[in-house]
Amino acid sequence: MAGALFAGILVLTCSSVAAVSRRSSNNEPTKGEYYPDRESIKKCEELCKQDRGLDAETCATECATHTDVATHHLNQGLEGMVRDEAHNEQGGKKMEEKAEADLPIDVADCTPMVDIDSPPKLDEIDYKRDGVIDQEEAREWGHKACVPDEMTDQIFSQADTNQDDKISPEEFETVGEDTAHEEAIDKALEKHSEGDDEFNSVQAPPLEEFDENNDGGLDKEEHEEAVKFEMERRGEGRWSVDDSEVPEGAADEAFDKVDTDGDGQIEGDEYEESAEDGGSNMGEEIKEAAEADEDAKDPDDLPTADAAPAPAASMLSTRFKVAQRDEAAFLRRFNTPQRKHVSHKRTVGHAFAEVARKHQRQRRAASRRHGAFRRHRAA
Repeated sequence: MAGALFAGILVLTCSSVAAVSRRSSNNEPTKGEYYPDRESIKKCEELCKQDRGLDAETCATECATHTDVATHHLNQGLEGMVRDEAHNEQGGKKMEEKAEADLPIDVADCTPMVDIDSPPKLDEIDYKRDGVIDQEEAREWGHKACVPDEMTDQIFSQADTNQDDKISPEEFETVGEDTAHEEAIDKALEKHSEGDDEFNSVQAPPLEEFDENNDGGLDKEEHEEAVKFEMERRGEGRWSVDDSEVPEGAADEAFDKVDTDGDGQIEGDEYEESAEDGGSNMGEEIKEAAEADEDAKDPDDLPTADAAPAPAASMLSTRFKVAQRDEAAFLRRFNTPQRKHVSHKRTVGHAFAEVARKHQRQRRAASRRHGAFRRHRAA
């Protein structure tokens, strides 16, 4: 009996395999039979066209996780997907508008469940009461404040300087701007950068990087270069920032805040003066993110060098100075000794000449050592 049953199963299996083989050999599609096209795939594709930011590449996967099991409740699955995007991800508002226009769903806007008019203290975020903030606690507060997950995660990572996945009280206080000059520039660019999906606190290089006439201070023109540098740093991949792109009045307002003695120049002590309130902390950075319109225009979306003619030599020089200043800001952030300043007037030819001379010296030294060794062997 068992032998007959096994033989029957074997015949049925072989028949199925043969049928699939015949269809495949005749170029007949088999996907429709075993993997039917889902209605959700096309709808997810249309919705994900609205997505942008750091999570855009995974949008289709996220949509599938909400809809694959919602066979008989597809609209509910899509609503859950869109709600998560609108509340917790950059660019979610556009997806919400698209979904509400094309689908029979209505996504409630995110309403803050915490006070976003004042920055949270560490113990307000630390609901586990262990004296530190972990990523789960940070995200929970971010959700309550309607801050996108990707922004909360970046602020958390910036604050977590020792990378132990916890924010200590010391780390909580040190993220963000430190000086009055940095805070003034951050305030000046607040509206310009509020649509940026990347966390960027101002980290200003030393004053000397902008002091073109080497008089020990910054006049308004030199200070505007400091503002433009921060805009260039935030707008990744851009060669330069035009004067017309600087928010009207922003640079002057920032200058007046830092020039406390009103002499028309920002001296070194004013440039390095600590912020009056002790500088920004993690709570203030989260508050700033909560107040920002994350669907405003992203500075990174502005035209870049790819859409323009090849940059002139002067533009390359500008970009070189930007790179120097960015490096100086990075080193200053970690209190690392800076490399000796190299003038931007040096050319590639100078660099090649120095390398050639170095190699020539090395060859001569090697030749002398080789000659001394031969003389020693002969002796």
